[in-house]
Parts: sequence; structure tokens; C-alpha cells
Amino acid sequence: MLADWGPKVTTQVRSGSPAAEIVKAAKAKDAGLIVLASSSSRAGAVLMGSVAHRVLNLATCPVLVWRPRAKSSKKRKA
Repeated sequence: MLADWGPKVTTQVRSGSPAAEIVKAAKAKDAGLIVLASSSSRAGAVLMGSVAHRVLNLATCPVLVWRPRAKSSKKRKA
């Protein structure tokens, strides 16, 4: 019933620099938006760089970066 609903999503396996390959694939597909998750901390992004940060700087289309919530070390009481 929902087979044709929503945006077309494609999957590819590539090798090379992750950020460069994501940007190349987006250009080749004439993508309107790149969506990716970022799992690095702010310190990690500053010290090592991150794929999301590089994609943001290289992409020619809008980029949506989703940051998952940090895992809490505290156990919740039920």
C-alpha cells in the first residue's frame, strides 16, 4: 500500500574518503539533500575532523546532520 510513498532512496557501496565519496555520489545523483548522522563529540570534530563536518563544507546541496542523544550512564528507575 505504501510502496510508492515517500522519497526515492538508493544505496551504494563505495571506497575512498567517506566525505568525498558522499559528496561525489550526491553530485552524480543530483541530490537535493544529504542526510547523515554525526556521532563524534565536539572535541573529536575539532581535533580529528569528522565526516559530517567535511560533507557540510564540500557539499553543493543542503546537508541535514542528525546528532543522536548521548547515552546516559545513569540507569533509569522503572
